[in-house]
Amino acid sequence: MRSFMHIGKRGDKWHLYAIPVVYIGSGLIWLLLVGECLPRVFGTQQSFLMKMTIDVPFLLGTGWLLHRVLQKDRAKRVQLWENEVWLHKLIHAVPDLIFVNDREGRIVEANEVALQIFLQREDVKREEADLSLISQSEIFQKSFGACAITDEQLWRSGNPVHFEVSLPHPKDGIRHFHVLKIPLYHQGGQRKGICIIGRDLTDRKRAEDALLAAKVQLESFMTHLPDAISLSDREEKVIYSNPASGRIFGWTEEEVKGKRIPSIPDHLQEEAHELHQRVLAGSQVVGYETIRKRKDGTDIVISLTVFPLRDETGEVAYIAGIARDITEQKQVEKLLRESEAKYRLIAENMSDLIQIMDLEGNTLYASPSHKMVLGYEPEMFLGRFGLEFCHPDEIDEVIHNYRRLIETKEPGTMEFRFKHRNGHWVILEARGMPVLDQDGQVEQVVLVLRDVTERKQTEELLRQSDKLSALGQLAAGIAHEIRNPLTTLRGFIQLLKKAGGDRDRYCEIMLDELDRINFIVSELLLLAKPQVVSYRFKELPDILHDVISLLGTQAILHNIRIVSRLEENLPPLYCEENQIKQVFINILRNAIEAMPKGGEIHIEAEASADGWLIIRFHDQGCGIEPERIAKLGVPFYTTKERGTGLGLMVGFKIIEDHGGKIRIESTPFVGTTVEVRLPTRNPEQP
Repeated sequence: MRSFMHIGKRGDKWHLYAIPVVYIGSGLIWLLLVGECLPRVFGTQQSFLMKMTIDVPFLLGTGWLLHRVLQKDRAKRVQLWENEVWLHKLIHAVPDLIFVNDREGRIVEANEVALQIFLQREDVKREEADLSLISQSEIFQKSFGACAITDEQLWRSGNPVHFEVSLPHPKDGIRHFHVLKIPLYHQGGQRKGICIIGRDLTDRKRAEDALLAAKVQLESFMTHLPDAISLSDREEKVIYSNPASGRIFGWTEEEVKGKRIPSIPDHLQEEAHELHQRVLAGSQVVGYETIRKRKDGTDIVISLTVFPLRDETGEVAYIAGIARDITEQKQVEKLLRESEAKYRLIAENMSDLIQIMDLEGNTLYASPSHKMVLGYEPEMFLGRFGLEFCHPDEIDEVIHNYRRLIETKEPGTMEFRFKHRNGHWVILEARGMPVLDQDGQVEQVVLVLRDVTERKQTEELLRQSDKLSALGQLAAGIAHEIRNPLTTLRGFIQLLKKAGGDRDRYCEIMLDELDRINFIVSELLLLAKPQVVSYRFKELPDILHDVISLLGTQAILHNIRIVSRLEENLPPLYCEENQIKQVFINILRNAIEAMPKGGEIHIEAEASADGWLIIRFHDQGCGIEPERIAKLGVPFYTTKERGTGLGLMVGFKIIEDHGGKIRIESTPFVGTTVEVRLPTRNPEQP
């Protein structure tokens, strides 16, 4: 190929002069031949001009014919050269391995791919390569060199031979080729050589291996998947089902293949057909819960996912279905719902408060009992700690105890005051229980809170009862010890009074004071043991008039005016008159003592429609702080500098014995209102 290409290029330089040279040379040669040969043939002598006239046309025609022959030969050579150039470019451009052997097996041509593989050089060039090194390489000897018998078979059969071979590549490692060996012959049928073409199958092999591995993995996945997987055609006939289908439904793949799915109950056939049509239309169904029938006739609940599989044209060719047996899950969910309903019923109907809180103290759940106990809607507590409702003196303690509960992971109990919606304080006993996750860390806190206000009040009453018991015993002793000398004093004063004289008036005064002391001692005895009292119907205005008359002088001395406004036609009061007077005197005296700068005391009395007599005492005194009002009536608790705390305590007890109650309202620096409620009773009732 090189020599031909070289000659062709040189021919381009001299072919312009070829035609005249050929014509002239031919004419001269013809003239010489004619000039020498014709005289000898005819035995005559002709002139030179005659010879030129006769021979030159013939000479030129012969030259022209010779030129045409040479021109056609040259065109064939140029065409052959061009074909060889294009073939050379094509061989080196294709990515296939190509080389050509002559009939002796010597390599006479090889493209760059063949050179790179056999010489193990990535940068090798065809013009610089020694083709004889190919057959000497170890790679060639182990691959194509060992195929001599194949070459012989190729020559004998005359047909191309196909086989595969793996060859190392300097850059990409092992590459796989599909080899085609083609025998080449001369026109006469003689052996000329062999063309070897190797198609690189590495990418296809890798893809096939990956596809095979994916197939194996998919088959393993389908085999071991616990969910039932089936593949149906457009006519709803099964063409595949995995082993899990047999375990779940009871039918093997052989039993269902080519048939409609047998696990669909009769009453759900229409539903299944509708789902199939939806998927054929291109939709997919995910997590559809329905009923299926096992081979043994039992029903199971499944979660069904159905989706279309399309062919290369985009049309739905198959329907794939995945079924998960959720029968046990549904049973567990049912038990959980029943259990949740029971616990919710308990939580929503118990008087205790239940809260679920996160680690930051935010409320996640509040039971409905919050409305009944605290007056707030449960939703109001969600997402908040609720510290703003706690008593300011106890907020730090609440936070400390909550943090300790989380840190120690142990249950804890505490008490704190919580503000009711109506404004009063409720004492809550809280028991916290930390809820741990699977790692043993606190995830939530459950609080059970109970209103212990009444219990605390009962405990306080018990403590007061103990005090009253001790006070009663003390009062009984004092009364016994005082009455003995009082009896003696009264006897001697009566003797002095009988003696007559100016001492009678003083003796009368001393006897009144002794009677008063005796009355006080009798009141002390109320604390020690029940007294025999005599209940009678009395007019309330008369009782209040006597009380006002008794304390009127004391009020005037303190610059106080007592104003009474009593409703007309008040019903009679069934009471022990002296005890009721004692209560009113005690209340009125406290009002006078609370007004050192004077003022007015208003006394009101009215009958309510629900059968109560209501008596109110309003003063304009210094008032009482709200937190102290709850302690009024406690033995020895008083707001006065020289008080004993026994007056109101005895008053509360007397009114309670009469079936009534006392309520005290006060505003500091404004005044106090004491309201006494006593039940009315028809005198004709037994």
